Amino acid sequence: MGMKGRRAVSVLASLLVAAALACGIPGAGVGALASANAAEGGRTTIRVAWPDQPGLTETAEDGTHSGYTYDYLQQIAQYTGWDYEYVHVEGDLNEQLTMLLDMVANGEVDIIGAMNYSDQLAEQYDFAINAYGSAHTALFASNENEDLSFTNIYTKDKLRAAFNGPSPKTRAAVQTFCDMNGIELEAVTYESADEFLKALESGDVDVLTGVDINLIGGAHVVATLTQTPFYFAATKGSPDVVAALNEAIVQTRKAEPTLEQDLYDKYFNSYEDSTGLSRDMREYASRKGSVRIGYLPGAAPVQDVDEKTGQLVGASQAVIDFIADYTGLSVELVPLTGNSSWVDDMARLDLDAVAGVLHNFDFAQRHGLSLSTSYLTSRRWTVVRDGLDVADLSTKRIAVTKDAYVPEIGDAVVCNTLQDCIEAVDSGRADYTYTDGYSAPYYANENRYRNITSLANSDQANDTCFAFAPSSDLELIRMFNEAVREMPRGAVNESIYDAVREEDEPTLARFVEAYAKELALVGLGVMLVVVALSVLYVRNSSKALKIIRAEKDRLKAVADRDGLTNLLAMGAFRKAVETLASRGEVGGFAVIDVDDFKGVNDTYGHQTGDKALRTLADELRKTFGEDDLICRFGGDEFAVCLVGPVDAARLEERCAKLVRSAAAASRAAGCPYTVSVGAVKAAGSERYQDLYDRADQVMYQAKRSGKGRSVVA
Repeated sequence: MGMKGRRAVSVLASLLVAAALACGIPGAGVGALASANAAEGGRTTIRVAWPDQPGLTETAEDGTHSGYTYDYLQQIAQYTGWDYEYVHVEGDLNEQLTMLLDMVANGEVDIIGAMNYSDQLAEQYDFAINAYGSAHTALFASNENEDLSFTNIYTKDKLRAAFNGPSPKTRAAVQTFCDMNGIELEAVTYESADEFLKALESGDVDVLTGVDINLIGGAHVVATLTQTPFYFAATKGSPDVVAALNEAIVQTRKAEPTLEQDLYDKYFNSYEDSTGLSRDMREYASRKGSVRIGYLPGAAPVQDVDEKTGQLVGASQAVIDFIADYTGLSVELVPLTGNSSWVDDMARLDLDAVAGVLHNFDFAQRHGLSLSTSYLTSRRWTVVRDGLDVADLSTKRIAVTKDAYVPEIGDAVVCNTLQDCIEAVDSGRADYTYTDGYSAPYYANENRYRNITSLANSDQANDTCFAFAPSSDLELIRMFNEAVREMPRGAVNESIYDAVREEDEPTLARFVEAYAKELALVGLGVMLVVVALSVLYVRNSSKALKIIRAEKDRLKAVADRDGLTNLLAMGAFRKAVETLASRGEVGGFAVIDVDDFKGVNDTYGHQTGDKALRTLADELRKTFGEDDLICRFGGDEFAVCLVGPVDAARLEERCAKLVRSAAAASRAAGCPYTVSVGAVKAAGSERYQDLYDRADQVMYQAKRSGKGRSVVA
């Protein structure tokens, strides 16, 4: 069964297998793997419990399998070497879960996915240490309710929410959400699932409470709240299976750090399942009719003009096409020349918005503009003239576009477009310019620019968005933001890839453009031209190699640091810890995870979420010593390697201090959150992986104990 048009599954039969607790399934205590048989070629076959759970564990009519868990199992198979046998049983979802859990407990089936950890369940099953995904407490609105969407729920004065039976944790999460957004909550409790579902259908309540990946037919998610990880569980007494799962999940996270989010988007958060604009937005779009969007060319591959058609191409065009399709608005594109600042052009040309603008709130505030959600994220890059000493650019001459120039810059080459800035640096009229991580390498790789090098600045964001005129309606900005949020991530990436691929295709025209002067010598003799071009080719190749080597050195330094926090990146961190561990110089190891971080992003926005991570990075630096290694693995997970001897009391004190300081700093920053910390003392010459696995396991003990705390083992 596919994702599209999927109908309801029982709310009581949550994927987090709450049914297991009610059934009182006994622990089987099997000491060995009952059904992992050696297949031909020495591979192991693992029997997997396969209930019919939409989006998670699905089976088509032809017997093929799909879903989040299926894709994840296929991914980890490259590390475990497992083959799979999927075990099906008859009955509704509650009955299937009950039977399959019993079969896992008795050793008839080896593993089951999408399990919520609890101490009671851990007495009956062995759990993998690492989760392979997360579910979230969610609010569902009826698809028939055109007045409630994920963009306007925050503006409501009152919300009537249905709860299925006693749900203290869910009730607390919903209450917190409402309190943070100034919404009056009216909670209604229903004892049966039928009454619960009918309350939404009849309009007695505004929203149902549930789990975002437990889809409810005829309803859609309008808000996600607290996060709950889910795990693979195995028959009790199956250490080999659990160890293989733990190692495979760790390796998968390193090789595919976005896999879990990608699978979530694929099965539970796709644009095709969206209910689209709410009724008030559709009415606004109908009244508005069309929008005028200006764009400044000469910033490939983000936005430029096709030489043949004269039409806008690049990432901005892909985003605008999606917005037009999603909102129903008619878009009139207005090219800007750059002869004047586009800020002035907005009023002169009566523009609603301008595309391809740097997401900079200081600039927006200075000019009275509003900015959309970023549709392209990057870091700032510097394009410099070859041979320039980049240690101090304060005495060098910068090339800037008219909108970016302010008197404080001083001596500068003011240009119409980014491409003009690049040409100014290449020709020597300017020493350097700034741009994003897409345009800088794009232009640096063009043959026509032979005197420039592009450098990445990992510590500064350079995101791209729409800027709206001071007179623009708030509804228009909301509409653009919703469309950007719903836009598939691949839409922008594909447009950039197409632009780069087209530029990389060798053509006679590009060869002539690159070597126009050389080809003019053809009248002096074909042989002379051949010799000259050969020498030139060797010279340019040698220069290219030098640039590549220099760039590799620079990019290695960049790659060693996390772009958001400037902490060590995972690869550099692991290498350094392995070196220290081989010399016996590791004193302790800690893993830190932000509790319910998705709730921070959903409640306060991704910009604030990034700020929260930078705040935590600062607290880590303050808490641990200068010689200690601090790393951001990605997402909201961090790690610390304490160098040198560390006693248990000192380790506990530092971890407890971090928990307190992170909570206080986040409150002061206006986005309160807590962290869970797990730390271990190093034992002799432990390997990096051993240290990480032990600390990660202890960190999850902290989470299971209530979060916002530290545990040291």
